[in-house]
Amino acid sequence: MALIGKVQNRKNMFLSLIMKKTNIQCGKIREQPLESRGKMRKFKLIVYIMCVLLVVTGCGKKELTKKDFEKVSAGMSTDQLVNTLGKPTKIVTDSNLAHAQKQEDSDNNNDGWLVDDPDYYYKFAGGDQEDVWKLSEKMSSSDNLIYYHYEYGEERYQNVYIIDDEVVWMSFL
Repeated sequence: MALIGKVQNRKNMFLSLIMKKTNIQCGKIREQPLESRGKMRKFKLIVYIMCVLLVVTGCGKKELTKKDFEKVSAGMSTDQLVNTLGKPTKIVTDSNLAHAQKQEDSDNNNDGWLVDDPDYYYKFAGGDQEDVWKLSEKMSSSDNLIYYHYEYGEERYQNVYIIDDEVVWMSFL
């Protein structure tokens, strides 16, 4: 009879735990007041929202520099480009707009990159002046020209031009 009483007491204790939403700490049963559970939920929710906001707003996002753009070269895939520079500010897929932007970039080019390295265009293109001409010809005859627009520094930007998932040119502003 005593054994049945112990089993019944344990059953009642177990049901009590479930019904009262208690928790077990250090081997003892302690009931948490409803008010403190509500405060803890609010606190957890606030922490969760703050974490999400940090991720969404790009906290820790790398600031691009000219050195980062120097790693870009003709022939890179778009995946390699994004791995090198990160996600672009915008992507323009209309070939007519891309050609118009390329012309505007050419008109505004001050050859600032050539001051630091006179052979930079050739290095970007993969070798010599003939490689630069081939890329220029490929761009002017393509109906698939798109560009990735990257903003960096104070009001600076670079456009990277792509044909068929391959980098073919970059604005050197």
